[in-house]
Amino acid sequence: MTAQPGRGKVLALPPSPLVLAEQQVHEAQTERAKNLSLYPHLPWPSAIGLVGPLLPGQLWVVGARPAQGKTTFLLNLFDELVLQRIPVLYLCTETRASEMRCLWAALRLGYNAQHVLENAWHRLPAGAAAAVQHDLEVQALQTGDVGTFVDVPRLTVDAVARVLKDYVVGCKYAALILDHVHRWQVADLANKTAELTVVVQRLKGAATAIGFTLLQCKRPALGNALAEFLPPALADLKQTGALEEESNVVLMLHRQKKADVTAAQVKEVHMGQRDVRDLLEPGVMCANVAKHRNRPAATGRIFRLQVQECCRLADTSGAHEREPGEDEGERLPF
Repeated sequence: MTAQPGRGKVLALPPSPLVLAEQQVHEAQTERAKNLSLYPHLPWPSAIGLVGPLLPGQLWVVGARPAQGKTTFLLNLFDELVLQRIPVLYLCTETRASEMRCLWAALRLGYNAQHVLENAWHRLPAGAAAAVQHDLEVQALQTGDVGTFVDVPRLTVDAVARVLKDYVVGCKYAALILDHVHRWQVADLANKTAELTVVVQRLKGAATAIGFTLLQCKRPALGNALAEFLPPALADLKQTGALEEESNVVLMLHRQKKADVTAAQVKEVHMGQRDVRDLLEPGVMCANVAKHRNRPAATGRIFRLQVQECCRLADTSGAHEREPGEDEGERLPF
């Protein structure tokens, strides 16, 4: 201990280099002794070997253009973590927590989510209303301790700090899903980019310090008419480059074009003479690994998922290399 000159305050001396090195080596040895297979993975076989586990302190970013399946993707992951009894917290910023629970019930039961939300029971199997009610009760009684939705209509530093204190620190939640960060309330719209940069850095810092996995959802900037079946680039993430810089893993979602699409059809869409949806493979979602800090070889790889009516995502094929027209150089003409 030593007194600060002129102020009389006592300050603690920093640890010596040898003590600091010993502490760091002990932490490194402890981390290397962990069985990483016990950590949660994405719930699709082709993704497990490609992107690996969700590790504490990591920031994962899931990006997609509007209506490309961000919430569906995250809800499938939420369901898998709950099945593994891994405490996961889902922050709801534009869809109420009660509505998310109904979507989750539809996912678990295999019902059309739209019909459940609209109480269109006549369009669902007999007994669907009772089944949904029962599943909601199960959510409260059997999974309420590991699967939690929290309403955060105004996404601010104070609101997220309260959630971290109450659930991540207080209840030891291992994963936090933020859907989605672009709804953050900034103090000065003129400095929105700078403010969001600080927010992302602070969130990543909190994940590292407290030891939880943070998954953020983000909308890439809109592109041309054929952008729906082209993998968004990292540079397409809107508003702040901190999402790219701070993230450990970035997954970009897009749709799959039909195998028999012709150059003439592509031209028609580009000229506004045909709806791009005519060229999309029904019910197929693609996830492009746009960044992986620990696995550089995974960057640019894609795994495909089948979107069933109930919004359950099923693995349809293994990860594969980019196809012609999917890389950055060849997508510009579209």
